[in-house]
Amino acid sequence: MFTPKRPSVLSTPSSARVTRSQSLKTSNEFFNSTVSASGGVAAHNRISLTMTSIYNDTILESYKAPLPIKIKELIFNLKSQDSLQMNATILSNGHICLVNERKLFIWKLKKTFKNIQCNELSLPFSRSLIKQNCVSVECHNNKDYVGLCVTVEGSIRYWPSIFNEYLCVDEKFDLQQNDEVVHLMYISENFYLIITANGNYYSVSLENQEGKNIIVTKKIDLSSSLLSSVGRRMTSLIFGNGQSLNKNTQNFKSAARYKSSGEIFVLVDKNLQKLKINSDNTFTMLNQVNIEKLFHEEYIAQNVDSLRISIFFQDCAITKNSLYILAVVEDEVPKFVIGEIDTSNRTNELRIKTYHILNYRLSPSDNYQYKFFAMDNRHAFYLYNQNSVISFTGPTLEFTGESKFNTLGDRIIACNSCDNDLVFFSLNHEILKVKDNSLRLSLDEESFTTNRADQSLSNVSNFHFDLNSSVQSLGGEDTSFYKGAHRQSLDFTFSNLNSKEQLALTKLKESFQCYLKKEERESQLLIDDLIQNDLVDKKLDFLVVELSERLIDDVPAHDPRWAELTKSKSLNTNLIISNQLKGKIKLHEYFVAFLKKFNLWDKLSFVSYNGRDVKSKLALLEHAEKLQLALVIREQLYSKNQELINLAIEYTTKNREDLNSKLIYPHDVFYRRVSKIDEIFNALFAIENDVIKNNSTEQAINYLIDTTFFFAVSDSFNF
Repeated sequence: MFTPKRPSVLSTPSSARVTRSQSLKTSNEFFNSTVSASGGVAAHNRISLTMTSIYNDTILESYKAPLPIKIKELIFNLKSQDSLQMNATILSNGHICLVNERKLFIWKLKKTFKNIQCNELSLPFSRSLIKQNCVSVECHNNKDYVGLCVTVEGSIRYWPSIFNEYLCVDEKFDLQQNDEVVHLMYISENFYLIITANGNYYSVSLENQEGKNIIVTKKIDLSSSLLSSVGRRMTSLIFGNGQSLNKNTQNFKSAARYKSSGEIFVLVDKNLQKLKINSDNTFTMLNQVNIEKLFHEEYIAQNVDSLRISIFFQDCAITKNSLYILAVVEDEVPKFVIGEIDTSNRTNELRIKTYHILNYRLSPSDNYQYKFFAMDNRHAFYLYNQNSVISFTGPTLEFTGESKFNTLGDRIIACNSCDNDLVFFSLNHEILKVKDNSLRLSLDEESFTTNRADQSLSNVSNFHFDLNSSVQSLGGEDTSFYKGAHRQSLDFTFSNLNSKEQLALTKLKESFQCYLKKEERESQLLIDDLIQNDLVDKKLDFLVVELSERLIDDVPAHDPRWAELTKSKSLNTNLIISNQLKGKIKLHEYFVAFLKKFNLWDKLSFVSYNGRDVKSKLALLEHAEKLQLALVIREQLYSKNQELINLAIEYTTKNREDLNSKLIYPHDVFYRRVSKIDEIFNALFAIENDVIKNNSTEQAINYLIDTTFFFAVSDSFNF
């Protein structure tokens, strides 16, 4: 892989390594614990705070959906006490369920100035708060909102209408000793799945018998279905050597499901289970793997010097084609890791496809309790606990921001995805959401002088083939900044190819566009058609390298600099050009990820490139290095000697057709055509020779020093 290597973490190894036994592993139900309040009555003044300065550098903004007055009063009263006994759940349908002692409050997120209706229901008796994700509110027949909750002891309460609590129905089912309910999953109308801490499953059916609502619960036995499907020889591999689950630990971590296919993935203890919901509302265990073993092997493969590590699984998140699992690995220092499991294949095999060690400074703790979301349409991951939200983006999962909630008694008490927004419920700041432009390219924020400090993958939309819809799928940023700019098509129309080559390259381009929009099935169909009908001999290598070069050379068509004549001929346009280069770097990374995703990477061999036969992967490596060199010239070398680089750029671009337009200046042309970035070396030699011949010794020496520094910095780029 040619992507520049990054260190596993930012922090240096700590001598005070934190060790612990497996018994310290806990559930990620961190919102169920007692949350300390601070400030006494003064906390009332913080209930209605808006986004303050502590979020100046964050990824969040107000959702602009006020809390019901009843909830504000409740939070005020609770924060005046010594502790805050409450938890909340945000449902994907926009309802928020808040539990306080034996009261359940339900309201729907609405962006309105009117008072929001809040329903208050009584909960069945329980020795502790009902856990997060153990409350469900669903709309039946497009009119009635029904509710169902289950306590840790197994008491179920069903409301045929959340607007009339007196119609509720109660039922109790028996749990195994030292077990408790930790998760309630809505499957379909009148049908639910309950998961316990020790990985036991119970189905809940709501039936109407003679006009009465009846709750029917059944324990689900999945071991026989799994063994019959894989054979007896797999028994020891799947279930180990008969070791029982630790009854003093909540072994359940998380669960996720596909509504369309009926597949459910459950992370329990060290295992990942794949279940299938059948048409008759029965369940089948399709597979189970020791996910800890897989994570351990992948980590050791990337850190060969690590001898003893501990893995603590946190959460799992599902997207259209993948299941992502979050864990904390304790090595010399604790690290976040995310493993991806491909769920798009038709087999039931569970194996790690990609494995990322996140570049983030994680503090040692006795109790890691993180959850996370994988935004299917944004290539973005958001990790969070009570005190912070951390974002990672792109195929390499780069750290792009963090919001902290550890001041003024603030806490996050709930989070979920609603209407394509990732929504958080904070004690002090109420309802927040991830900014649409939070998907950034790790830009140097200090260099920003405008309000567009959070440039996201809208930079990708600056390329000729229209990626506006792709960008919105990836990052969701408003691209109105570029609207109205004249659109020019330079040479990205494949006009120098024959008709068959044009057709094949167009299919490859369209497949890549589908990949950017997360339409991977359509992308795969285009790839299959391309391989079957259009590729002969080694055409694939030619097409891949050709498209890669067109990507790095494409004109930033939405940049107003290519459409409007600026009054000043100053070359100080570092912000725009730097962002365009970083956008191309990110797009090229996506292109390589695309090739690997659809198994085109391993099919590459050799290609005739720039008059020589080279490995196709080396040609792509050259493109990546030229992009990096262009950025180094722009952001580092240019500040050292602007005069020298200005002369070199003018010398390099003086005969290029792009300059026929009076609207474009040499710097724009030079940084646009990245594949020819190395021509600056010949220009520097020519300028150096001219200076030595025609100028004083002192000036010649200064130019020699500048050019020597330039080549020294550029020495790591081998092309």
